[in-house]
Amino acid sequence: MSEQRPSYHDVEACLGDTTAFISPSELHGLLLGTFCAKGTNVSDKVLLTQSLSDDNQMPPAQQQVLHALVACTRDDLESFNFAIPLLLPEDDSVDKQASEFIRWCQGFLSGLGAANEQAMHDADAIEALKRIVEAANIDLTELEIADEDEDYLFNVTEYVRLAVLAIYADLKKGHGDSTAEPLYH
Repeated sequence: MSEQRPSYHDVEACLGDTTAFISPSELHGLLLGTFCAKGTNVSDKVLLTQSLSDDNQMPPAQQQVLHALVACTRDDLESFNFAIPLLLPEDDSVDKQASEFIRWCQGFLSGLGAANEQAMHDADAIEALKRIVEAANIDLTELEIADEDEDYLFNVTEYVRLAVLAIYADLKKGHGDSTAEPLYH
């Protein structure tokens, strides 16, 4: 991969200067969901234009950060990288991490859009999609989150990372790509 992966805070700095009402986590989820639904051949410009209303008005350095995020996200999926990271804040409170995880799931589902359960054939992928829907609908105001919950949040994000790969592999077959690798060997 030739691009350096931007951090949550790098992307947050870019988005802070726009009129886009999307968090870095939500944007990353949106990108992954779109790639799962439409394949990885979608152009950066189309992705960012659909995600951000004023991408063209950003200074070139900020555009470069967002294009690097798109490129790294695409590379992760195309290489079936089991270490695919979710773009979440690392040094913030567990509350903030949980909130951004929910926004990531919501972004992923928005990106997935029309590619729904009927387009999926693999039982593991269908179950994974259901779990991401459940995570996207968590109401944090009804939960008491403590710092001890960080391990639980880590485990849930690990599950979602693998769930994305299962969904991508299943939908990739639907794009007419018979080279989709099985998730489990």
